[in-house]
Amino acid sequence: MIGNILSIDDVRKALELSEFSDSEMAEDVDSVVYRRDIFEYSDESDEKDIDVHIDIEFEYGEYLELREDDPAFQQISRLCVLPTDIEELVLYRKQ
Repeated sequence: MIGNILSIDDVRKALELSEFSDSEMAEDVDSVVYRRDIFEYSDESDEKDIDVHIDIEFEYGEYLELREDDPAFQQISRLCVLPTDIEELVLYRKQ
């Protein structure tokens, strides 16, 4: 198993920047997952939408979705290189 890309301190700092959370929530974080969802319109069309976001998943089943314009997303993207060729990457998982 590959180790965490982010530390819990990195997650805490990112949460401090998000308007929807605070650093105290870091203790409840189960995982942080980068997702690149691709939505194709039809088989006949090459059109598609790509939705890039980071999900911070909590132990109690809730999650916080960070959009690209969220300062927390931007902080995380500065700390690690986010891929453009894979759909999902676990950046942190509680041990």
